[in-house]
Amino acid sequence: MAFEAEKEKYKIALSTTRDVRNLVDSAFENAIKDFSTEKTKLKDTLVKLEKKLSDLEKTGNSLTKLDNQHTLLGKSGLLWSDPIQDKTPLHDQLMQTYSWTQKLNAQAKIATESLKRHHVLDSDNVEPAVKRPLKENLFVPQSTLKQIVEQLKKTFPKLTIRWNKIAGVSLLEVSVKLTLNAIIILRGCTIDRVMIKAIHETSEDKDEFMQCSKYKTFNKMTDIANAAAFHYSQCGDSKKSLNNLLNWLTYYEKLFSEKCIKCKKHLQKDADGNVLPPCWIDFETLRLYHLQCRPS
Repeated sequence: MAFEAEKEKYKIALSTTRDVRNLVDSAFENAIKDFSTEKTKLKDTLVKLEKKLSDLEKTGNSLTKLDNQHTLLGKSGLLWSDPIQDKTPLHDQLMQTYSWTQKLNAQAKIATESLKRHHVLDSDNVEPAVKRPLKENLFVPQSTLKQIVEQLKKTFPKLTIRWNKIAGVSLLEVSVKLTLNAIIILRGCTIDRVMIKAIHETSEDKDEFMQCSKYKTFNKMTDIANAAAFHYSQCGDSKKSLNNLLNWLTYYEKLFSEKCIKCKKHLQKDADGNVLPPCWIDFETLRLYHLQCRPS
């Protein structure tokens, strides 16, 4: 109710102001046109003007100060916040940017024409690009792979090694006795990926051999094994890196029996709160550590 009453006062004030402006215009017109001695029209206009000014003054005194509120005046109340052009030189900046862009385009065209004139390529003299031969170890015959597997079996008698091909993917299945199964996916002789699973998790089904293990310990070991494969591949010899990785895997036979070298405990919580055995085998010393205990 108070809002409506205040709004009505502003309407009256605006209406009175409009009447005052009209009366002022009329007073000046009568002052010019009325040359009679009594000047009745001018007097009447001035009397009305005096009354309207008095009403406007009374209405103005009864109004409440807005304090920068524009709710009563609607959108017109925002006019007071209209920025000064000097404080917002956006137009000048846009014009300057446009001019600079036009000059840049012109200079770019000149540079392009100059390059065409001075660096004409003669297609007859251009030698065709020489194709680099692909690495031979990416295309290894199956017979060669079988020979490599037989050699690995002799080198690592503690491991059970099988070569298999599932869904067109060549892989080695390496079993560490009573501990784990490692699936080494190969591209030729190069290690592409390693997956670690529990000893009872088989990979005979082509839809399951790429799936992760059900156990957090072996999923963590998958990450470690891939890091080891990357580390050993730095030598540049795919056969040597494969040998080094299998040698590294043999030390997991102590996973559930040997304690961590640093903390002398078997089980330890990792950063995620999982209780794990010492599943980190150092790539150089081949000693077991918990992830948080491994040497930096």
